Amino acid sequence: MSDKVKMIVRIIPKRTMQNILKDIRNHLQNLTVTKDSHGYTVTTGKGLIVLKAMNGNRDYLTRWHPKLLAAFNG
Repeated sequence: MSDKVKMIVRIIPKRTMQNILKDIRNHLQNLTVTKDSHGYTVTTGKGLIVLKAMNGNRDYLTRWHPKLLAAFNG
């Protein structure tokens, strides 16, 4: 059995994704948001990727750790 977490994939509108990243920066100090030429990556202090957002024309193609996604789905 693998100990890798299955990431959840979602397409999210740009405005919504920008608000999510803003909330992560402002309220979750244990996570780091970094921007590169392809989009955004959110990592833990231990280097675990919990969110990856690839830039598209109107949306971001995102991969979420299930616990982080649950926090934003309510």
